Amino acid sequence: MVKPKIKYLNNSTFLECFKTNEFYQVKIIENALEPLEIRDAEFNECEFSSVNFRNVLLDKVDLIDCIFENCDLSNKVFDFGSLTRVVFKNCKLLGVSIINTSINDLE
Repeated sequence: MVKPKIKYLNNSTFLECFKTNEFYQVKIIENALEPLEIRDAEFNECEFSSVNFRNVLLDKVDLIDCIFENCDLSNKVFDFGSLTRVVFKNCKLLGVSIINTSINDLE
């Protein structure tokens, strides 16, 4: 298992979505009252701590060198994306879908 390579480990880290050229901040996602849609995006070198993804739609998302700790990812769909060097620590993953997803070094 190759561990994620993360340079910035704090909740103020900006998450750059390279394919959409948009920026999201962990606090915005954590406190999203309205549904938030993130499509065709790549999250690289990000840490998510105690984030509830209930109101966040993730569609065709690539996660590279990411850590999720104490997060609720119930019923999230990671279909047709990739998970590379991703760690899930004490996360709720009930009903997660990973159909046709490339998985490498997942913990």
